[in-house]
Amino acid sequence: MPLHESVAPEPYPGIWPLIALHLAPQDEDMPAKASGRLQTTVESLTPGFAARRARAVLRSHLLKAQVNEDDAAEMEIVVAELVANAERYAAEPYELRIVSDRDVPIWCDVVDGSPGLRVVGQLLGRLRASKAADLPSLEENGRGLFLVHRLSGGRCAVYPAATSRSRAAGKAVGFALPVGDGIVCGST
Repeated sequence: MPLHESVAPEPYPGIWPLIALHLAPQDEDMPAKASGRLQTTVESLTPGFAARRARAVLRSHLLKAQVNEDDAAEMEIVVAELVANAERYAAEPYELRIVSDRDVPIWCDVVDGSPGLRVVGQLLGRLRASKAADLPSLEENGRGLFLVHRLSGGRCAVYPAATSRSRAAGKAVGFALPVGDGIVCGST
C-alpha cells in the first residue's frame, strides 16, 4: 500500500524541469502539467524484497492505464535494475515514486539515501554520448544503467531527492513511462 498519494501542481519540488527534458516534443497529447491533476504514488521499499515490490507496484499502475504487456514487462526490468543498483551501491531508505496525470503514469523514479550523483550521472552521460557500437564496452558497472537507458528510450535522469520519510539528502534515478498506446515518451 502506498505511503501517500497527493494531488499537486508539482509531484515533488524540482521534478518538472527534469521530466520536461525527457518528454519528446512530439508528445503533444501527453497529459500536461497545467492540468493540475498530477498524483505521486510513493512506495517504501524493504531491502531484500524491494525489486519484487517495485515491479508489482509499477506493473499494477501500467496495466491499469492499459499499457500493453510487453511495454509493462520492459518497465519492470528497468525498475528492477534501478532498485538492484540502489540496494547494491546506495544507503537506505529506498522508495519508488510514480508520477501520474489523470491516472496515466508518466514518470517513475527510485529514490535512495545516498546523495552522490556523480557516478550515475557520468554513466548516463556516457550512454547519451556513445554510439550503439560503443556500448558493449561498458565495464561491469553500468550494464544495468545501459538497460535502463535503452528500454526507456534514453528518457532517464539522476537528480537530487529525499525520501518522504527521512527527508535526508539522497538521489533519484527516474525514467519516462509508456503511455496507453504502448509508446515510450520520446522513444526513437
